[in-house]
Amino acid sequence: RLRATQPVGPWPPLRAPPKPSRAEPTRAQRLPRGLRETMGSACSCDEEKAGQKDMTLPPPVAKEEQVCLPEPVVPPQRAQAEAAPAAAEEPAQDLSGARTFELVISKKSPDDKLGMDVKHINNKLEIVHIFPDGAIARTNQQNKAKSPQGEVLQLGDFVIKVNDIETNDHQMVAECRLREELVFTVARLPGQT
Repeated sequence: RLRATQPVGPWPPLRAPPKPSRAEPTRAQRLPRGLRETMGSACSCDEEKAGQKDMTLPPPVAKEEQVCLPEPVVPPQRAQAEAAPAAAEEPAQDLSGARTFELVISKKSPDDKLGMDVKHINNKLEIVHIFPDGAIARTNQQNKAKSPQGEVLQLGDFVIKVNDIETNDHQMVAECRLREELVFTVARLPGQT
C-alpha cells in the first residue's frame, strides 16, 4: 500500500495551492490615489503639488566630456529647398490653354501597378516619372503602334480626372489603386509634344 505522503514516481507530491491571505487589489485600487476618484469628482491639483518631484535638469557635462559631431554635409540643392518656407509649396498651374484628352488604361488585375510617379499640385496629378513595366507603359506602347497613333501619357502631363473623380488628388490616387479600368482626363500644356 502507498501512503498519500509518499511520492509516486519522480514527481513531488501534490499539494493544494496556498490560500491567498487577502484578495488581489482591483485595478482601481492599484491606480494612484488621484486617479481613483471618478472623473471630475475631485481636484487633483493639491495631490499633484504634494507628490511633485524635482524636475530640474542635471548640471551640464564638463566640456572635456562632451562629444562634438561634425556638421552634416548637405548638397546645395537640398539646402536651398530646406531653406525655402514650407508655405510656398507648389505654385498654381494655369491649365487654361492646355489641350485635354482622355486616355483609357486597363490594368491586368487590381494588384497590377500603373507604373508612374506623380506630384500632387492643387488637386491635380503631374506625371513626373513613367516606369517601363507598368500599365501606363503598356498603354503607351499600344497607342503608339496604332495607325493613326493614339494619345500617350508623357512627363509633364496633368491628370485632372480619374473615372468620375476630379478636384481631389488623393481620391484620384485611391481610384487608381482600386479599379482595373481607368479613364484619365489629361491636360497637356502648349509646347509639349
